Amino acid sequence: MDLWFYSIRIYWWRVLFLMSIFQDYLSSMLDCPPTCSCSQTEIYCNKSDNDRFFPLLALQDTGSNGTNVDIKELFKNITSIHIENWTGLQTLKDVDMELYTGLQRLTIMNCNLKVIQPRAFAQNSNLRYINLSKNPLTTLSWQLFQNLQLAELRLDGVVFECGCNIRWIQLWMQRGEAGLHTQELYCKNEDSQIRLHNMYIQKCDLPEISVSHGSVLVTEGDNVTCELQWIWTTSA
Repeated sequence: MDLWFYSIRIYWWRVLFLMSIFQDYLSSMLDCPPTCSCSQTEIYCNKSDNDRFFPLLALQDTGSNGTNVDIKELFKNITSIHIENWTGLQTLKDVDMELYTGLQRLTIMNCNLKVIQPRAFAQNSNLRYINLSKNPLTTLSWQLFQNLQLAELRLDGVVFECGCNIRWIQLWMQRGEAGLHTQELYCKNEDSQIRLHNMYIQKCDLPEISVSHGSVLVTEGDNVTCELQWIWTTSA
């Protein structure tokens, strides 16, 4: 009986060992960007780079004897991407991150990021942490984050243009969402900077609409005139 259990244990140890080797082989099929360091779950780029493109793992040439591998699964294993000091990175495109479906943490910090396209995070529903600090962003759409359950959104050092486009950030700060209430955020109003918390722009919020009517007896088919009133709420 002891010999049987011993044989079973040896068998499973061999299976696990072969699986680990095979996983390492699959991971080695993807080349890390030159100025980055990579593991099976992380891409870390903190060296100065003027590359304009988002870092993408490149598929190595495995030759004619290459195995049939689901490349999407390899990208899905990446849970963290850190990019810092990439001065050439100005736009985050809709397609840049669509393969990283398992991504949980994204940092694009101290780069030259100016534009994030509307569907940049459409395939990244697992994102919980985003750091866009110290980038020359002037606006940021709430639609980028509408399908995410963010625990933290870092915007330190970003100076937005004051206006209705960033009213949602002010509201999130007031509600304590995504850790924004702990940050000192600013926006630019003409030639001066003000704290985003103090931004006041009229008619940013949706109006309150009410329909007033009296007790009117009408016959089916008659015309009825309604008086529509709307009230713009103001908030500092």
